[in-house]
Amino acid sequence: MKRTSFLLALLLALPAALARDTEYQVVVTTNVMVAMRDGVKLATDLYLPAKNGAVAVEKFPAILTRLPYNKNGSKRFGEYYAARGYVFIAQDTRGRYASEGVWHMMTDDGPDGVDCAAWIGRQRWSNGKIGMIGTSYVGGTQHAMALARAPELATVIPVDAMSNLGRQSMRNAGAFEMRFWNWIMLNAGRGSRAGRDPATAGMLKEMGENRFHYLLNLPLRRGTSPL
Repeated sequence: MKRTSFLLALLLALPAALARDTEYQVVVTTNVMVAMRDGVKLATDLYLPAKNGAVAVEKFPAILTRLPYNKNGSKRFGEYYAARGYVFIAQDTRGRYASEGVWHMMTDDGPDGVDCAAWIGRQRWSNGKIGMIGTSYVGGTQHAMALARAPELATVIPVDAMSNLGRQSMRNAGAFEMRFWNWIMLNAGRGSRAGRDPATAGMLKEMGENRFHYLLNLPLRRGTSPL
């Protein structure tokens, strides 16, 4: 009973504790189209620390997440970090959701990350330091940006991140991991450039719904791809 009462008191006190360490209001700017070196523009949401309803005049460190899963899902994180003195930035990767271009899995994320970081560094609210967070593919965009040596990048916190896809993550010692069958079938129709065409979107949706049925046709013929 004492333990239950203690946990209840802790949970009741938690919102107040979180509220006490917020120093700023939050101003949100959505779908800023940031140009890459080849002219393709990537949709970017900014969560900015504010005072009295206007963006604060100080310079802040930035927390960046670059993802193919729809930046709109980052709202809760953006509001949390901006209220505590960080600029939080969520960007749809090339060819995904509101961004222009064609998505090539991971291959554009190094140069695009460098260009995004350079853009952040030029903003009046930036102190020139960027940290990145995220899991899985979103961890892979951190690896790509770090390997590309973006000078503004101060730290990365990748969790369960994609790395050398020829050896692990998508393949295990070269063998295709079947969990990525599920990933490909689901994400091909969500936020993809091809999925913007209604007829193609309908076919991709049908494929996703039948993805487990297709597996009954395994094993694949020698020499064919996993798809």
